[in-house]
Amino acid sequence: MSGLPLRVGAGLVFGAALTASEVYLPSVIVSQMELKDYHMLNVFLSASANSAYVMLPCTFAFKTIHKLNAALTTS
Repeated sequence: MSGLPLRVGAGLVFGAALTASEVYLPSVIVSQMELKDYHMLNVFLSASANSAYVMLPCTFAFKTIHKLNAALTTS
């Protein structure tokens, strides 16, 4: 249950970002499906790139902490 506030916060940020980028508008969705405008694609690719930018250092930090913790417990 401790992860619930984090998940709610992430959902709020995601929802706010989609609202700010206006990808929920029917005209944007229709133009994306007709391959006339790539606004929705740009928004999702930007979100993916930002997620990778944030997650990469977090992954390395987690692995480093895990290795340090393992080294301290075996000593």
